[in-house]
Amino acid sequence: MPPTYVISLPGSARRSRLQSTFDSIGLPFEFWDAVNGAELSAQALAEVDQEHAQRDWGHRLNKGEIGCALSHIGLYEHMLKQGIGEAIILEDDAQPAEGFLETLAHMLSSLPQRAEIAFLHHGKAKSWPLKRSLPHKHKLVRYRYPSANSRRGIFSARGYWLSLEAAKKLLALAYPIRMPADCLTGYIQRNRLNAYGVEPNLLLETDLPSEIDDGQVRPWLK
Repeated sequence: MPPTYVISLPGSARRSRLQSTFDSIGLPFEFWDAVNGAELSAQALAEVDQEHAQRDWGHRLNKGEIGCALSHIGLYEHMLKQGIGEAIILEDDAQPAEGFLETLAHMLSSLPQRAEIAFLHHGKAKSWPLKRSLPHKHKLVRYRYPSANSRRGIFSARGYWLSLEAAKKLLALAYPIRMPADCLTGYIQRNRLNAYGVEPNLLLETDLPSEIDDGQVRPWLK
């Protein structure tokens, strides 16, 4: 099993819940301290390309979105610096579905060599018709690139497997900060990642809004 990181604000009350949940299914993981957008300096906020965000995503990034983006990007930089070949990245509102660990293990062993990202939670996306069966009625799918001008994508950063090569590609697009974390990973027609995913979602929806992102509805998803 590759290393698993859970992005969470230091001192968050969610950590005890996550620790208990993942201990109960036998998944070792490490907390990754999230960036608190509310505490970013004026200089850090000034470096965000808000004009690009407004043009491409229909709104300026709020502090929560900026902190969330920096949290994920920081993990990609960690992978590169430490030479970590692959990792599982989760946010602290992740809730594993029944049979999570068994399905995850089969997904990892089923991913083809070309795979660079595999989403454990995602919105609607078009996939190739050939799907591989996984335990607990899940399937491994490969996603198609939407057209270059399409706003469609795989918009969720709640949980995904990522290769080191994918981390390098994402870092090449990461700065200046100009898009939410789930757009950086999920806008595959731009990042050109070989994207896969588990359907239905291997991480469940929860009623817990992310503490590092205010969870606002993005204009292109309305």
